[in-house]
Amino acid sequence: MDARYDTDIFTDPTIKGKLGTNAMKANKHLYDHIVSSMQLRLVEEAKVHCAREHFKAISGDNVVYDVVDSYTSLMEKVMK
Repeated sequence: MDARYDTDIFTDPTIKGKLGTNAMKANKHLYDHIVSSMQLRLVEEAKVHCAREHFKAISGDNVVYDVVDSYTSLMEKVMK
C-alpha cells in the first residue's frame, strides 16, 4: 500500500502509431488516439490454443471456450 508511481506512465508515449495505419481516433477513451491492435501475436495465439485444449479436456460439452473481438460476436456465441 506504500507503493507510489510517477504520472509518466500515463503521459510517456511508449506506443507509436500512425493515424489510419495502426492507430485510430478514440471518442470515449483516456487518450485521443489508440493503437488498434486486434491482431494476435504468436504468444497470444499459443495461449488461446492452450486454453481451448484445456477447456476441451476438463469440461466436455459443459463449457464452451471461444475468442471474440466484440460484444456482438460474444452475444452471437452466447445465444447459440
